[in-house]
Amino acid sequence: EISLGLVGSEMCIRDRPFILLAQHLFNTTISNIVAAVVPFIPDLQIIITNILRVMMYLSGILYSVNELPEHIQQYFSLNPMVMVIDWYRGVLMHQKIPDINSILSFMTISLVAVVLSHYLMKKLDPIYSRVLMQK
Repeated sequence: EISLGLVGSEMCIRDRPFILLAQHLFNTTISNIVAAVVPFIPDLQIIITNILRVMMYLSGILYSVNELPEHIQQYFSLNPMVMVIDWYRGVLMHQKIPDINSILSFMTISLVAVVLSHYLMKKLDPIYSRVLMQK
């Protein structure tokens, strides 16, 4: 029984880099989009700070979303970080191997979004100097 636990733990440890990469790609996408828009709307920084605080409380970091009533869980699933936090919780606390297909899907979508957000930043790059000089 102990050897099976070690094998399961080793397999869970092996999956952590995939979760980290998926989260990194998602965070990079959000950061790129925010960085691209904030020079045009500086007050957006204040709004984003409050949105991030609310999203943290709605992500299931402080509690498991699965413990909430079913009709409320559907609203929490709108937050993409809920899935990432569930992967971390499964691997780190329960030695549960996450669904690699869902991680790869999340990574693929995030990678496409990173490329698109980088393209947006490159497209807006010539405009930034004029926008910042006006302020």
